[in-house]
Amino acid sequence: MARFIRTAAGAIVFLLVGLGMVAGAVGALVAYLPDGVRDLRAYEAATPCPTVSIEPADCLWKQEFTVTEVDDPRGRGKGPYTILTDADGHRWRSTYGDPGPVWGELAKGDRVTGTIWRGTLTEISEGGASQSTSQAPADMRARSAVLALILLPSGLSLAIVSGWRFARRRASPTLTPGQSASFGLSFGLLMAGLISPVPAALLPYDGELEHAGFTALIWLPIASLMAVLARLHTIRAGGRQPVA
Repeated sequence: MARFIRTAAGAIVFLLVGLGMVAGAVGALVAYLPDGVRDLRAYEAATPCPTVSIEPADCLWKQEFTVTEVDDPRGRGKGPYTILTDADGHRWRSTYGDPGPVWGELAKGDRVTGTIWRGTLTEISEGGASQSTSQAPADMRARSAVLALILLPSGLSLAIVSGWRFARRRASPTLTPGQSASFGLSFGLLMAGLISPVPAALLPYDGELEHAGFTALIWLPIASLMAVLARLHTIRAGGRQPVA
């Protein structure tokens, strides 16, 4: 990896990757910050359907389902899911962000009540407990902010150091201590962004916007520590280099 990074082709590849990460973060913010809560507000304001709706509607329809399949394939890169069957034999597949109070107690053959909004299964309930599916409307402002936290700092750092490496490749055939530390910092920031939402989810929070705030509070000291370590590495490694 280090040998590839110090080549012109490697610098260009990582520059493009960094710019792509920055573009993805900015695109998510532009798309969702202005009106990313519209569907959630409409869902929260929806009232029960007066009659069975054949077409997707803005009202909430309660329907009984039988659990046909329930599985937790997270070790295979997927989230918990269920396949529910209605009285007409139609199968509804839904995923869940975590086991929650309902999914973790389900078994094949159980009966649950599902909430349908705009043709989408948004919630299941059983025994007085309820749980939203991953398809339920969410505060996309918060989700775009977390995505930006993951992609923007690391992508910007990667793009800058890659451009720096490309411009200085002739002057220094190998990575300078500063370049090496900066590459490490960019990957470290990415890992910090990916990890931070996990402990934040364990804290008591009211809404996804508050969860995004906790994520940022966890990420900030980790990122600051990484920046300090990168700086110390640059100083120590630079001090060991022979003077020409």
